Amino acid sequence: MSNKKRSRRTLSPSYILIQTFAILSALFISTGVIFAEEQTSFSILDAQEKGFFNMGPALGDVVSAKEESANKEVLKFDYTIFNGALVGVWTKSFPSDIRSDMVDAVRVGLKASNPEQLKQVSVKLEIKGNLAMQSVRLRLGSEWSYAEEAVDWNKIGPLKEVVFVVSPMDASKRLDGILYFDLNFKRLTPLQNILHL
Repeated sequence: MSNKKRSRRTLSPSYILIQTFAILSALFISTGVIFAEEQTSFSILDAQEKGFFNMGPALGDVVSAKEESANKEVLKFDYTIFNGALVGVWTKSFPSDIRSDMVDAVRVGLKASNPEQLKQVSVKLEIKGNLAMQSVRLRLGSEWSYAEEAVDWNKIGPLKEVVFVVSPMDASKRLDGILYFDLNFKRLTPLQNILHL
């Protein structure tokens, strides 16, 4: 009979984490909760009020329009910027169901109509509540680019306004262009909530 002691295997934290996710994934799939993106009924188009704003000399127009590559209606923003002005789109008067117990995150899409715009302007999203503002820098492309951001309700408070701010990279030039904005408020699945921690 051997007197050799068996060595005890130590499991790394990363191994335990991977196994936990695997078990949770199997559990969620078996109960009908899947890892795919959940559809939501709340979008930027649900805002009852929208408009163009400027800080400095500029022209702009914002309308709801169907964008072919997205195959749905989004916000279309046509702008002309003079002398380095800031411009953008504001939206407000959203449904009261867009609140902390119903919505966890936003999925925001952005597209430029012309590749030249990629070197001309930058864009950020501002989610404004009655307490503070949450700012998200967006990546602009000639095709749709999307970003997902958890909404920090504890910081911003109840939703008041969602704003897209367009800033020129060269203040000495007149800039003309069209941008497309898409934004959906969404509730995360249990597994997505874990991954956002």
